[in-house]
Amino acid sequence: MLALLRFAGCSVWFVIDFAESIRAAATATGFAGVVRTDDGNDTQMFEAFGTAHRGFGLPNTIDILRVVTSHAPRSADKGEGNK
Repeated sequence: MLALLRFAGCSVWFVIDFAESIRAAATATGFAGVVRTDDGNDTQMFEAFGTAHRGFGLPNTIDILRVVTSHAPRSADKGEGNK
């Protein structure tokens, strides 16, 4: 697969096993978060890395992304009367 990786201000085109490369980069850099890649209507990868809370040692899960995004403020909530 031909892919473009943008990370820390750098862009690189490469041909490799995309999911395995993301796993290796996440492990090598200590990345903590959720990675999801979609190809059309298919989810190719949906994995969590690192910890959600270092103090408690809680691991990240794919459900963390759903919880965070479901509690994010909507643009309608940012109006003058909603401070």
